[in-house]
Amino acid sequence: MSISLRVGSGLMGLLLIYAAMRSALITFVLPRSAPETISRFWFRLLRRLFDWRVHHAKEYRTRDRIMAIYAPLALLSLLPLWLLIVTVGFAGLYWATGIASQRDDLILSGSSLLTLGFARGETLVHDLLAFAEATLGLILVAVLIAYLPTMYGAFARRESAVSRLAVRANTPPSALEFIHRAHRIGGLENLDDFWQEWEIWF
Repeated sequence: MSISLRVGSGLMGLLLIYAAMRSALITFVLPRSAPETISRFWFRLLRRLFDWRVHHAKEYRTRDRIMAIYAPLALLSLLPLWLLIVTVGFAGLYWATGIASQRDDLILSGSSLLTLGFARGETLVHDLLAFAEATLGLILVAVLIAYLPTMYGAFARRESAVSRLAVRANTPPSALEFIHRAHRIGGLENLDDFWQEWEIWF
């Protein structure tokens, strides 16, 4: 097999692994906004699927029930996506370092990532790569588990705020209805705290 193909496979594998780990760190660890391709693509893809499903729902309650699971599902499904990318990336590294069969590359990569241990490499280099892959897999899982309480708390606070908003803006909430009700009771000038509270979510 051409050396250039193996080198290219190794470089592509490293690029995929780097992209997956960078995506995980930016999404769950970095405390500021930063451009990130994988998560943005995944969120937009799932949003299109949800929009298509909502388009066929006639009642507001049905649409609300469908969209309520969009954000949690999008975040939780990132982990399998990252694991898949890392698996393919390390499979490229295994192929670049001498394992000829692409099927064996994927089996070894999946076994190493999930720490199953039913597949072994042929050389010390393969074993070292397997150790590195298992470590990255555990890191990805640990990051998501550590983030779950924060994610749940954020969603719970937002749902509580939305429920309170229904009293002022009807159900489903309407900006025009909210302003109309505030004007009717003479409370437009007392909404500064309300705007500041909702600015957090935007």
